Amino acid sequence: MRTFSRDDLRRTLDADEPIVLTAVLDRDHFKEVLLPQAINVPIGKSFGRDLQGEVPDKSREVVICCANINCDASPKAAAQMERLGYEQVIGYSAGQEDWRDAGFSVERGSQ
Repeated sequence: MRTFSRDDLRRTLDADEPIVLTAVLDRDHFKEVLLPQAINVPIGKSFGRDLQGEVPDKSREVVICCANINCDASPKAAAQMERLGYEQVIGYSAGQEDWRDAGFSVERGSQ
């Protein structure tokens, strides 16, 4: 799995590159800080099925993130994605807190 820094992610989003930014948090944590353009596919029993419904093209770049650097959801999701055949899994391990604390754009809502 490749990794992204905060600045890598910001540059990619600013350039409108075709990535799928995917938070692997439970719905309550996802709603706390919504990263721009992010979808939510919580890690859990139905993760593989749910992810394939959201991102059927396994050749797409998928950036996964969780709450913060201490969250273990991203590595678990990445391992499962690679087993499912996703070719371009990118981890943003610093997660939502890092993005928000840097003062970058966030969306608030009830997704």
